[in-house]
Amino acid sequence: MLTLLLLLSLAPPEGGWQEAAKVDGIVIYNRTRAGSDVKEVLAIGTFDAAPAHVHRVLDDNARYQDFMPYTKVSRVLKRDGDTVWSYERINAPLVAERDYVVKITHRAETRADGAVVLQHAFTQSNADGPAPVDGVVRVAVLDGRWQLEPIDGGKRTRATYWVYTSPGGSVPTFLVNAANTNAVPGLFDAVKKALPSH
Repeated sequence: MLTLLLLLSLAPPEGGWQEAAKVDGIVIYNRTRAGSDVKEVLAIGTFDAAPAHVHRVLDDNARYQDFMPYTKVSRVLKRDGDTVWSYERINAPLVAERDYVVKITHRAETRADGAVVLQHAFTQSNADGPAPVDGVVRVAVLDGRWQLEPIDGGKRTRATYWVYTSPGGSVPTFLVNAANTNAVPGLFDAVKKALPSH
């Protein structure tokens, strides 16, 4: 029964998504975006913690350099209610460092069954941060979100992660698409490790 419920919770999304990989219980999909060679990425997985705990990890931008893959700098610039602006610099292998300012908006929605679904949406907001740094490529394309739904009586979380991004610079598109897909398991793993132990 648990296996059936898990499979249902990871059911494929609608809207032209094609399964790209299954890694460590995470199902990853790609979708072509009109007018772009860079594909959107969507991943569905679970966390053994309540959505509120997962949200607290995602909202801990000031500490991303401590646990998020390849994050060299992460600094909260300002907060305004449910919106946060953060500056982040990424130091990934084989390419020059990248940086960007990201605007993050939090929202909670109550479903008909009373369950509260948390949304953590982010988008590039470079105009709200520091000027570009010499030798660091400024990322201009970045949109995404986390959706956190309670499962197993609210003890666990079904997480849906969507992102559309390009690192800029001279990285070939096929490498961008591969890297965006391959980065997902490490992202989920980083969040899992940062969750409080039970």
